[in-house]
Order: sequence, then structure tokens, then C-alpha cells
Amino acid sequence: MSKNCAICGDSLDTDDELTKTYCIGHTPIDIVREALKPYGATLTDDGFIAKNGPSQIQVVVKGKRLRFQGGAHLMASGPIAAATVERFVESFWFWKKVQP
Repeated sequence: MSKNCAICGDSLDTDDELTKTYCIGHTPIDIVREALKPYGATLTDDGFIAKNGPSQIQVVVKGKRLRFQGGAHLMASGPIAAATVERFVESFWFWKKVQP
């Protein structure tokens, strides 16, 4: 059974093991941006989550993990996946998806 990219839907059969959730042409930050869209949010150019203005929470990619940092404080971390972003914004800000 083939797996498809979480962003564009292309097959991942030819991609290496490090990129098995997204195409080699996409970055972990692309995953975060796509996961934030249903909440009406995005990332600023310097990696801060923004919804009605930038927040104090920055998303940092470290190895194979996403880190949600407030200044020097680690607020949460998890694997590079949309579910990690969704879990964070829903539990930290109690956001609900505004777009289907």
C-alpha cells in the first residue's frame, strides 16, 4: 500500500525514510503551515504562530521533532506531523477548526 504526501498528495514510494510523511520538496515548516490553515492561523517569517497578530510561541524544528517555544521555555514538542500542531493549538489556546 502506498502512502501519500500530507501536503500535495503525491506518492511517497520513491522518497527516502526521513521524508515519509511529506515529499522531498516540502519542509517540516510546510507541514506546520498547512496544519494551521484550518484554524485561520499561519506562521510568521521568523516562525511564530500568528492568528489575529503574532503570538509569543515560536515553532522550531530540531532533528525529527517540532518544538513549541515561548522565549527560552519549551511549551511542547512532538513528531513532525500535522497532528502535533493540532494537538498543541487545541490544548494550549483551545482553538477549534474554522475551515473544513
